[in-house]
Amino acid sequence: MFAAVTWRMRVWFTVSDRHYWMPLPVSFVLIGFFLWVAENVATYFGAWEYPDQEGVWRMVHLGKFSSWILLVSLSFVLVSALMRHRTSRDSSLIGPTVAH
Repeated sequence: MFAAVTWRMRVWFTVSDRHYWMPLPVSFVLIGFFLWVAENVATYFGAWEYPDQEGVWRMVHLGKFSSWILLVSLSFVLVSALMRHRTSRDSSLIGPTVAH
């Protein structure tokens, strides 16, 4: 549902001098995937281990990939809402200007 609602939203980025875009849900999936890969690398090198990795290394469960996607998308929504609230609050504090 979230992907369907946000599919028309785009993320713009620049590589060298060329500008590209991708749908917002695709960026969430890519970020989640690379976080999951980084988590696997970190557990492989012993930064931490999960209970099923005691004694022998195993890949982090694929279910964590969807958890990363959820975390990234939820963070995006919360920061967007807070920024909108902050912007409207700051503009209401300015008020009318009075000339002297």
